Amino acid sequence: MKKRLLTITLVICACLAVSGCKKKNAAPKDAGEPAQDQGTGETGETAPAEDTTPVQDAKTPGEEPEPTGRFTMKSGVADDFDTSWKYVHDHANDMLVLNYDIDVYEPAKRNGDEKAEDIHKEIDKKTDKDTFRKVRFTRADKAGSTIDISAFTDPSTLMIDKIVTCEYCANAREMSEYYFEDGRLVYVYAYKDALYGTEYKDGSLPGKKCTFKDNVMTGCVIDDEDVGNKKVTYEADQYDGMDEFTRSSYDELEHEMLKKAYITYNYISKVPGFARLYGYVGDEFGGVLSNVHMKISSKAHEYEREFVTNGDGFFEMIVPINQEDDYGIVCEYGDYVPSTVDDIRIVPGTLDYPIGVIYMAPAGQGVHDANTYLLNANYSSPKKLSEGEYCVTFSYADEKADLCCVGMDLKKKKRDQDKMMVIKPDKEGQFKYFVVDRRGIDSGNPMTYELSSSEAVVKVYDKDGLVASYQAPVGNAGTVWEVFEVRNGRILPLNNLMIESEKAPLLK
Repeated sequence: MKKRLLTITLVICACLAVSGCKKKNAAPKDAGEPAQDQGTGETGETAPAEDTTPVQDAKTPGEEPEPTGRFTMKSGVADDFDTSWKYVHDHANDMLVLNYDIDVYEPAKRNGDEKAEDIHKEIDKKTDKDTFRKVRFTRADKAGSTIDISAFTDPSTLMIDKIVTCEYCANAREMSEYYFEDGRLVYVYAYKDALYGTEYKDGSLPGKKCTFKDNVMTGCVIDDEDVGNKKVTYEADQYDGMDEFTRSSYDELEHEMLKKAYITYNYISKVPGFARLYGYVGDEFGGVLSNVHMKISSKAHEYEREFVTNGDGFFEMIVPINQEDDYGIVCEYGDYVPSTVDDIRIVPGTLDYPIGVIYMAPAGQGVHDANTYLLNANYSSPKKLSEGEYCVTFSYADEKADLCCVGMDLKKKKRDQDKMMVIKPDKEGQFKYFVVDRRGIDSGNPMTYELSSSEAVVKVYDKDGLVASYQAPVGNAGTVWEVFEVRNGRILPLNNLMIESEKAPLLK
């Protein structure tokens, strides 16, 4: 009976490993795409975009098997401004597409004496000093579903220590955490997260935890819903005693995990961090301004680009991640008073950075004061804070909108809905922040633009002043805005606008 249970378990797991998820309705339509020259009329370099293919190599990353079959991984790209800018310049209008259908990576030959080595916790500690980046891909092999890939890279060797993938599915997020040592896979933790990612990630969520050594799966613990949440453990020394069908099922799972781990490694290792910056330019009366001349520059680097708004007053571009200082934008339009937006700080891990609406007015006329809602509105915290504390504020300009904020301490399972809240996340804890369109959800109309057009702003302060500011993504439908999270002491921007028609569990 026990042997039969193991057989069934491995068959299920192997099937799950090769199955994908349905495209999540909540993902923005263009969330997996970089800026493509959609009428933005840039006059400088072409709007950059992404591709995992190096300029000199026409093959898709991940397609080239290692000659020895030993998966010897090369170092990746540096997570710095210059590397990001070069990639942005060289890959204009490319698409970032990931394909797990490539069948090139085979497990190494089993020798019978493999033993599990649980070293992923030591790797987790190491990532505290790693550089961090996140890149959004579209899966070519699963009807274009969106998948975010985060990479933790050793800055001294440029080898990736850990990769986390998050695929947005219809009813949940499918997560995979891959751990590497010197470019070799050593551990995989695959599990499902709640729709909004509101489960505390401490390794206790049901899933599959598998160890690897020299590209052989040495052990696997499975305790997810596929086996009725009953823990089933596989040890490598049982392999020779399995019947042929069970071994075949186990081999499939081992192969699929290795394949996904190394394909993901090859894709993300070639792509540095960058962000899509976008918004609108409008006038005092709510109209849009086309052909506005715009210039973006960085103070810390010799970086300057010029572009214009399209017929809808929309602009977008992809910019390098700039940790050292802020970007600034200057808008010029005929006899209108030039408008300046300063203090655009884009931190590592940012995918989308919505500016919102930049307002302009002709000379001699007043300018709508909404242009001050951007980052330069307030530098000092409205609350007195101590070390480790943050003050999070929420505001929006549209008085007709019915929005609320939700701050969640996932470890302590506490939530707060105050528009001005003081939080102190544990070093090992996790905090997430959302903005919800109550009327859109209550009406059952998930395609509302009320949240997107509300000019909602979330600001985060520490004891020294403003550390982050987020504007609601403009031009997209959605009822739940996933703003940011604080995880292991890092503030990570999320900026996902999701379509949700059911009663939001966030408001319970």
